[in-house]
Amino acid sequence: MRRSAAALFLLVCRCLLNARSGRSLLVAPSRHRCNSSRHVRTNTGSVFTRASLTVTRVAIGPQQQEDDLLGDIKVAAEGGYEAGALLVNGLAAALAAAANALEALNQRTGFGEQLGQRLKQEIADVIAMASTALINALHRRDTPSYQELHGQLEKASERLSRLMEQVRSAQEAAREEQLQLTLLKSGLKSDEKLTEALNAQLLQLRAQLVDAAHRADAAAAARGVELSAARRKCAQRATALHLARERGAAAAAAAAVAVEAAAAARAEAAAVRASQEQMAAAARAAAAADAAELLSALPQLEAQVAAAEAAATAAAADVQLQAAALAQKAAAARAAEARAAQAQQQLAAAATAAAEAQTATAQQRSAVVAMQALAASGAPQWGAAAEATAAADGQAERLRQELRRVRAGAAERVIALEGQVAAARAAAPAASAEERAAELQPVPGAATVAAVAVPVQAVAAEAPAAAAAADQAPAKDATAVRAPPRSLQAAAAEAVASASRRVPAAQAAVSAAAAAAASNVAAILSSEAQLMELTVADLKSRCRARGLAVSGRKADLVMRILGN
Repeated sequence: MRRSAAALFLLVCRCLLNARSGRSLLVAPSRHRCNSSRHVRTNTGSVFTRASLTVTRVAIGPQQQEDDLLGDIKVAAEGGYEAGALLVNGLAAALAAAANALEALNQRTGFGEQLGQRLKQEIADVIAMASTALINALHRRDTPSYQELHGQLEKASERLSRLMEQVRSAQEAAREEQLQLTLLKSGLKSDEKLTEALNAQLLQLRAQLVDAAHRADAAAAARGVELSAARRKCAQRATALHLARERGAAAAAAAAVAVEAAAAARAEAAAVRASQEQMAAAARAAAAADAAELLSALPQLEAQVAAAEAAATAAAADVQLQAAALAQKAAAARAAEARAAQAQQQLAAAATAAAEAQTATAQQRSAVVAMQALAASGAPQWGAAAEATAAADGQAERLRQELRRVRAGAAERVIALEGQVAAARAAAPAASAEERAAELQPVPGAATVAAVAVPVQAVAAEAPAAAAAADQAPAKDATAVRAPPRSLQAAAAEAVASASRRVPAAQAAVSAAAAAAASNVAAILSSEAQLMELTVADLKSRCRARGLAVSGRKADLVMRILGN
């Protein structure tokens, strides 16, 4: 592109020199006018030189200098027809050179035949416009003509600048195309190698395509077999589909029947719903009537509640009185416990007396045995035997009286204790199952007294028999009665010692029995008192929770009213 621009510059300069020397392409100069004045020739030469330089700058590509060009044209117009003709010839030559250069560039780069023709036409139009304007200005020689020429030349310069811009863009496009051609030429060599490689690959691809064609034929044959099997399956499926359609038709008919039944059911449901709504309306009316009745009975219920409250207050007072009575009964039970302790002491005394009676009875038995032995042996000491018999009879009588007295006192005490326990149990409102079972158990003290009294009674029964036996013995001489041997005395002493050793055990048994009886009575009384206290506390707590004092049937009435 630089070479083409330099060639264009040389062509323009050559055309300008030819135009200066008189060899014009369009207008023949007039020599007599050209030689009329030296000043005009000098000005014409200077103007021609400046115009040539301006056209050269425009052709090469720097900025235009419209003011200089217009000044040169004005000077040329003042200098005469020859200078104007020379200027027009120079401009035409420059434009023609530019057109030739564009044509040559088009032939070399091929940037477009249509663009080249359009540029040639525009260059011709510019030359004609400039020539006409210059000739008119030279003929008229007036200032408006110079202004018109100034405007025309401005338009011509603008069109010329646009043309040169298009030329530059075409040159740049040609430069790019030339660069691409160079790259393509450099790439052709590598393309040959690529072509050889591609040919080899094409041969391989042809072989693969032949192989693939054979395989496709085999697959097509297998596919034909599969298609025949598929056709058979399709036929079977078509048959099954036909059967399914028939079944669907039957199902549709059944569905229609079901729809009709559903419609009938809906109608029945609507009727049932209507009846239910009627019943609901009746129920609402009845409920409204009941509500009105309840509202009318509300004052009566309030009066009943007030009466229930008064009754509950009275019941609370009754409960307080019952609690006071229970407290008194608890005090009486404690007094009964004290009396039970006294009875325990009396039972201990009775046990002591019973032990003494047993001891005396044993001594009497030993004495009777001794007398029987003496009677059998015929000893003459009847006087001592008679004295011993009398002493034994007196002691037995005393023991019998003491035993009767102790037995009567113990029976009275036991009866009194049983009465007190029964009264305490009757005073309690309710007792648990275990307490009722404990009530059915006998008092241990009575059984112990009975157990102690049985052997005493046996000894007392045996004492008269022994005395009678001693009286019925054969009467002999008193001198013949001898004193009992020492072995008999030792046996009697041993019997007395063993009886004295058994007395503490009997006393301990009697004491344990009395203690068990007292503890049983105390436990019964304490459990009954606790139960009564719990009952009273529960009743009071319920009364406080409800704000009322309730008991019995009044409580049921109040609870029903509160529940409603």
